[in-house]
Amino acid sequence: MDITPEAFRKRLSRGRKSMQDFMLKHCGLINRNNSCRCHKIAAKKLKSGLTSPSKRSFVKKATAEKGRAETLAYLKELSEIDRMLSMFRRYPEYQSPDAFTNIVKDLIDPRNYKFFVQ
Repeated sequence: MDITPEAFRKRLSRGRKSMQDFMLKHCGLINRNNSCRCHKIAAKKLKSGLTSPSKRSFVKKATAEKGRAETLAYLKELSEIDRMLSMFRRYPEYQSPDAFTNIVKDLIDPRNYKFFVQ
């Protein structure tokens, strides 16, 4: 996490812009003028044999419930991260001792959160 807040925000901004541009150019759910639709892609994959009903690409209810629980856990983790960031943003001028800085880095290390380790 050795990146300045400004550099992080810029990377995040670029990533969002890139995703937005892609979706606007390709996804028919975002822009009705685009022809790409999920159901069309799935139908083509079924027809070409890239997938089949026996290769469950689509979610069963039990899997959806498990996914919902995982999503809620991820949201809880993100909420915790957001709370920590908000606390540290309130005191931008504070110069912490190295030992404390290392503790904070360990606390916010992405490897400590399932959301980031997929």
